[in-house]
Amino acid sequence: MESSMQASSFDLSSLSQCFLNRIQELKQLTHLMTDGKQSQSQKDLLGMEASVRALEDHILEMRNYVRRESNAIPKAEALLQACKIQSHDITRLSALSSSLQPSQPVRSTSAVPVLNDVSNMHRPDMTDLEKPKRDKSVPRWHVTPAEFETVSGYLKGRISLEKVNIAVDELAGHAEVNMRLLNLLKHSSSKLAGADRKRAAELMNIAATKEGLKGRYWLPETDLRDGATLKLDKSSKAILIMLRQLGRLQEVRCTIAGSTGAVYILHPSP
Repeated sequence: MESSMQASSFDLSSLSQCFLNRIQELKQLTHLMTDGKQSQSQKDLLGMEASVRALEDHILEMRNYVRRESNAIPKAEALLQACKIQSHDITRLSALSSSLQPSQPVRSTSAVPVLNDVSNMHRPDMTDLEKPKRDKSVPRWHVTPAEFETVSGYLKGRISLEKVNIAVDELAGHAEVNMRLLNLLKHSSSKLAGADRKRAAELMNIAATKEGLKGRYWLPETDLRDGATLKLDKSSKAILIMLRQLGRLQEVRCTIAGSTGAVYILHPSP
């Protein structure tokens, strides 16, 4: 009986020891699993942090790209507007080139008879000079140095005689383009492009509604918006006032495209 109790006690001790060993193994396995999960979680966190940083860099790059493109939009619009103006000018010149006549060859001075009596030379009437002819360009009535000296100093300012005469050439160029547009509208309207036909119709309406323009060289104030020397600024207004005082220019008011505007009529030297 005693021996059986000892055997039972040994079996319980062995079983208890086995349980303790198993529990210790389970604890070790639990620690290992916890350490592995922590290590894996740390790796995952590092990977996520790298992805977030890469995403932030990408967003920053996109933001800089949008900023650069936004800053380039006004330049692109200005360039597009300049291309439209250049295309319009090319179309306009192409339509007008068909109406240009070849210039007359210059005659040799040896073929010109010598006139001893200058008083017998024919002097053209000033009114004839003011009337435009279809195949002739608009004359350039330049300001002489003597005339320029009569202008007051406060009006001249920094304006030179050369700049004034460049403005005279520019005004005559505008008037010549308008004259050719009107001639094309009257005789060869099919050669005019859409924009030029609309422009010629506006000029025709101005000439029809304002007396005193027929048979004259003239241009509306709106032509000065695209000018190189004359623009709608203080310096250009001073030049226009100077030319009016010198009798080269006359300003009249009329209705242009539904609003009141100025029309400039060119005059020869008085």
